[in-house]
Amino acid sequence: EKVSRLVVNALKEKGKTTFKVPEDKIYHKILEVITGDLQAETKLDNDVRKIMDQYKAQIASGQVDAQKVFQMIKKQLIKERNLVI
Repeated sequence: EKVSRLVVNALKEKGKTTFKVPEDKIYHKILEVITGDLQAETKLDNDVRKIMDQYKAQIASGQVDAQKVFQMIKKQLIKERNLVI
């Protein structure tokens, strides 16, 4: 919520933006977008963890680095799903 308010205030302070709808609607839309993005990234991270379960034995034995595997899988899913993170 705080970030949404900061964005609206920053837009107002620049003086180069004219709001055609009440500021409250803009604030709520920004909040909706930010919340949606956070939820999408949380879902993505959960999907990555599910896929990582396939490599549990290799990670436990030290054959592969868990963080590297996580990042590789995440990059691949982002590409496949056309996400912007």
